[in-house]
Amino acid sequence: MAVTIKQKVKFSLPPNKLYRFYMDSKLHSELIGSKVVVSSEIGSNFSAFNGDLKGKMLYIKSNKIIAQTWRGHSWGKDQLDSILILVFNEAESGTELEMIHANVPEEEAEGIKKGWSEYYWTPWRNYIRKKK
Repeated sequence: MAVTIKQKVKFSLPPNKLYRFYMDSKLHSELIGSKVVVSSEIGSNFSAFNGDLKGKMLYIKSNKIIAQTWRGHSWGKDQLDSILILVFNEAESGTELEMIHANVPEEEAEGIKKGWSEYYWTPWRNYIRKKK
């Protein structure tokens, strides 16, 4: 059975700067500590964690929304790709990022849920803190 993971996270940077954390391959790679390839071209391939995570870009609204397919290297051939949606909402002190990760295999859900914090939200906050 597939699971949907939803998280809302606040950051002290405006949406356009936070959006760049995900959409700039070099910065994205630096922040998660492994190679990332990402493009704003719809239909282009996405990969992270040195290719252990792969997908395709489905929809981009610059500085606002990123939607992509997303699957781990260990997922079975019978498991469908998950869908990741990141929404960058302007907030009083920066950005409220809404993450919806749908169709995640149930056996992968807990690790992926923790992984968002470990590999994304915490490194992003640390990077922001160091740059201020």
